[in-house]
Amino acid sequence: MAVVQAEPYEFELDPRAALIDASEQSTADALVMGFGRTRARPHSSAPVLTASADMTVAVNTEVMLTATATDTEDGTLTAEIEWENMAESFYIRQRGTGGAYAFTPPEPGKYPIHVFVKDSVGIVSEDTVMVTVTGTLPQMSPVQLVTDADTGAGITLSPDGLSAQYSVADKMAVRANQGIYGQFWYFEAQPLFSPVENVGTGLVVARGSLDPLDFQSTQPSIEVDFIGTVRRDLIYQAWRTSTTGYYGFAVDYRGDNPIVFIIVDNAVVHEITLDHVWVPLYPMLYGEPTTSEAPFDNAINFGATAFQFDPVVALTAHGVSTTELEVGWGDANTP
Repeated sequence: MAVVQAEPYEFELDPRAALIDASEQSTADALVMGFGRTRARPHSSAPVLTASADMTVAVNTEVMLTATATDTEDGTLTAEIEWENMAESFYIRQRGTGGAYAFTPPEPGKYPIHVFVKDSVGIVSEDTVMVTVTGTLPQMSPVQLVTDADTGAGITLSPDGLSAQYSVADKMAVRANQGIYGQFWYFEAQPLFSPVENVGTGLVVARGSLDPLDFQSTQPSIEVDFIGTVRRDLIYQAWRTSTTGYYGFAVDYRGDNPIVFIIVDNAVVHEITLDHVWVPLYPMLYGEPTTSEAPFDNAINFGATAFQFDPVVALTAHGVSTTELEVGWGDANTP
């Protein structure tokens, strides 16, 4: 259990007495005991929070967690307990209140469930219950982009589901049908016209709208604009242009969180651990309308055709073992 001091305790020192000793009575009378407050809070003990132990369940099994909270000053605070599923996107995160919290995990992965309670003076006690969800991620054939209720508006896909064209003036995105969890896979993407405009690729979790891909409904993700900008959850991370226009992604998701290696011109140019992603991760393409007269704006390759780069060469030079790397995306495209 962690304790967060949201409001100040009673001060250990007595500045009024020190001022009086220094013959500063008027200053002592004017002193406010606190910074930006009319007074300091009295000492208060932190709530005692007791929550369910970590557990393992099968996918699509209802999970029921319980917790109790008591406080020396406030008594029983169980009804004030709050819960949130940290494996979900912030804007669609399931939350709850009270002594019990239930949810049904739709995908394999790990689900950190944050539980916390605050007493009447603002002191917070918190804990995290880790729910490990076992199961097998479905393997799609063919692996391709697919439209669904969460796909951005105005996106047209090519017949093979590997290229996209955008017609709505906003950053719209579309996911692939194949996610990664427990594997080490590779894919590439490229623009289909030059000079490059605002189109790109990346990876994103399964739940949450991509209509549009923006700060108001950001999903846990990593994006690469083909002009060279690398972003995590749309926040700038790095800059690297590609002489060929291609960008490769080697994703190592054999641990708790995915590690993404971005490959340009046969070299790893950026490595990032998406430590806020605990569930399967899906490739995506995104873009806005362009001035190109080409039928499609960008394309993705999951391994049905030859790759531009050699991820084994790039990762080895970067100091990463490729023993378990499968050069392709999904069972349909890997050896």
